[in-house]
Amino acid sequence: KEPELTKREKSVHKLLAVYLLSFTALSSGYAHADELEEAQVWGAMLTDAIQKNMKLNLKKRPEHKAIKKFLKENQCPGIKYEGYLVGEEQQYFYLIGSKGKEVIIGRHFKAPVVDGVIALDSAQSSTKGCLNLGPKAPDVAAMVATHLQPYPNEFHLLQSNIHAVTLYIGTKSGMFVVKDGKMYLSDSK
Repeated sequence: KEPELTKREKSVHKLLAVYLLSFTALSSGYAHADELEEAQVWGAMLTDAIQKNMKLNLKKRPEHKAIKKFLKENQCPGIKYEGYLVGEEQQYFYLIGSKGKEVIIGRHFKAPVVDGVIALDSAQSSTKGCLNLGPKAPDVAAMVATHLQPYPNEFHLLQSNIHAVTLYIGTKSGMFVVKDGKMYLSDSK
């Protein structure tokens, strides 16, 4: 008879299983595994910046007028935006939209920083339009959205992390689960 595992050993086995399943999903035949992994990394860094309240004072940026004009042309009505610089060697400027405790999937914005200057002309939107899933109700464990890209992006991970909610994101490549700081195809678990 084999010895029974301790509670700690069972926990370690579960953690290893989750890690290996996540690694398998990212390294499997999925065509966009690298992009998904990159989105996961940027989503974690963005979550960290927001949780540590590392927002920029946009008025002190040399691009302030350009950022203000950009938002006037692109922001969602009723949404407040804050700016964050994320990354070290490669750096991005993020404009993150929020409205109280509501789960905002879109629109958020991401622009590369080139030689210390925010390249707003290269900014990308998180979604084509505005998408507010509303506040997470106390008895809700998951929310659903669609995304036109083949995989979820860092903004999905951010919203899942800060609102402690599982997101199911329907994409061209299938249904993804965004949960506990990870993103994976639903059929891979």
